[in-house]
Amino acid sequence: MRKHAVILSVFALFLQSCGSSAPTPTSVPTSTFTATITSTATETPSVTPSPTIVKIPTVDYNASPTPPMFIYLSPTSPPGMPTYTPMPTPTPASVGPGFEWLRTSGTMFYWGICKPNTIKVTVQVTDPEIVNSVTLFVKTRRLKAQIFTPWNKGIGMVHIGDGTWEANLYANSIDGHIAYRSGWLWYQVVAVGEDNIEVGRTRIYQDAIKFEPCMCMTPPCKP
Repeated sequence: MRKHAVILSVFALFLQSCGSSAPTPTSVPTSTFTATITSTATETPSVTPSPTIVKIPTVDYNASPTPPMFIYLSPTSPPGMPTYTPMPTPTPASVGPGFEWLRTSGTMFYWGICKPNTIKVTVQVTDPEIVNSVTLFVKTRRLKAQIFTPWNKGIGMVHIGDGTWEANLYANSIDGHIAYRSGWLWYQVVAVGEDNIEVGRTRIYQDAIKFEPCMCMTPPCKP
């Protein structure tokens, strides 16, 4: 028993000596971290252009065509501010007082044996009741010059009914056809009533019918 008590006393002293010599713990030093921010270059995104889509209208070939509209720029319009004027509708040239219309069977004939060598001129008077006679007057012009024959004495036209009159022109009988060889006919129609008083006169038709020589000597001939 005594031996055990001694051993415990020695062990107690050893523990006491160890406890008195244990070092006091020191605080762990704290480190201060200062963050340094370094600016980096910002990348600018590249823009890729997108394709432009153009819509092409479809054509309906079964649709009725739209009539064109013509416009003219007024010469008095200030720069940048144009004034548009619709195109006026053309009116046919008047035949002349006392007549409704004038027609010809062609616009070209030949002197010689070629055909056509005859052209018929037909007119319609406005008031058939007052017209006693109608006369066709003709003169010729050289093809490429302002040289004329005198007006002829007149060709009497035939009344075929309802105020319609007609007459035939023969290329072989045209004044100047041999001298000019090629040329143009000018003509005018005059209507008269009682006491030979003029009741109608057409305008002068200029360069209205062309005549040329027939170069064929033996038939059948073609122009």
